[in-house]
Amino acid sequence: DIRQMQVGDETLSVLEIWGAEFQENNGLLIKPEDLDMFKAMAARENCPVNVMGHVTGDGKVVVRDSRDGSTPVDLPLELVLGKMPQKTFSDFHVEAKLEPLVFPDGTSPSSAIDRVLR
Repeated sequence: DIRQMQVGDETLSVLEIWGAEFQENNGLLIKPEDLDMFKAMAARENCPVNVMGHVTGDGKVVVRDSRDGSTPVDLPLELVLGKMPQKTFSDFHVEAKLEPLVFPDGTSPSSAIDRVLR
């Protein structure tokens, strides 16, 4: 539903939302079981998230408009994406070797914090 997109002007047409607002946003495919965690992270980072639809596997991009019940976009996926290169993201974890915090003699944690926050 195109009306799930957060817009600043509620009078925008479907064409204006599809052509302008989608270009200013990023799309992400996410497994349904990961959606709650993703929304929680987005809320923590004050990043708006809109769930625009779901993957059906039929090879089409279909946009519906709940305002009037129409289907203004019903295109083969290859026409929308073209020959976009596939993005690959790699992530790795480096184990941090943490040492216990040691204060100089005569320094307490509260006095150290007081000196830092002065």
